[in-house]
Amino acid sequence: MALTISSITADLAGQKVRTNGRIAFDSAYAVSGESLLPRHIGLSVIDSFRAFSKSGYSFEYNYTTNLLKVNAIGGAGNTREFSYTPGGGDIKGSETTDVGIAAGTLQTNGNLISTLANAANTTTMTIAVSTDIPRNIGIAFKNTNAGASTGNATGCVITGTFQGAVQTETISFTALELTSTAQNEVATKYGSKPFDNVTAVTNPVAQPANWQHGVGVGSKIGLPVNPANNLEVDILKLTKNAANLAVTGTYDTTNKTINFGSLADGADIAVLYLVAGVGEVGSTYDLSALTDVEFEAIGV
Repeated sequence: MALTISSITADLAGQKVRTNGRIAFDSAYAVSGESLLPRHIGLSVIDSFRAFSKSGYSFEYNYTTNLLKVNAIGGAGNTREFSYTPGGGDIKGSETTDVGIAAGTLQTNGNLISTLANAANTTTMTIAVSTDIPRNIGIAFKNTNAGASTGNATGCVITGTFQGAVQTETISFTALELTSTAQNEVATKYGSKPFDNVTAVTNPVAQPANWQHGVGVGSKIGLPVNPANNLEVDILKLTKNAANLAVTGTYDTTNKTINFGSLADGADIAVLYLVAGVGEVGSTYDLSALTDVEFEAIGV
């Protein structure tokens, strides 16, 4: 994604050129900042750059990397309310509760990330798509044999990122948890850590013939900016499809997630919470509503 620059004007400032204009941000913020090169604002070299604070955000320009960093600003008491609406109101449906092996279908979007495939002769699952928003991951195993079959104990390793940092998690199954009594039985387990991007999922132990594995999404939604005190009291309001949800018991202080329970495709969820005074917004955070940010630059 990229910044949109508009309304550029220029005049002389001594032997330098001063340019002014407006910046609009995109829907997937890049950690460490968005690219803003001198040519984007009518200069060949930037000597001085300032973007003016707006809507609870401040900005830092890195002259070495030519990146414009976005920070959330604190208010009274060095905290501020932060509103997070992941996906802009259109997210994939999901579940969040483990299901022991039994007859039935996959959980909602239970193989969205990696489609069900033969688990007997491969250890690396093929990633079809990554997560749509930061959220936890589920692993599913299915017995397609004509009758009873017992799978092998294994620990599937998920690798990706969250808030711009590398994130890994292992979801383990015992042989007992993969003991199927009939054809087409499915077992699903969910992890606790959120991933804003999944780069690899590996199953280190091959399963018997005619077993399949897949990777799906869960409903524990990762927050892009950490709550001010990392306590549930920081969570001020939760909504799902325009209805208020009880906050109690939803926030995971270790993994910085909110558990929204069952979600349908296209669900609209939102979190209003307190964040610390100043801190960079999270990777892939939607800043598309942040427009007309005024800037002034001096250079040649």
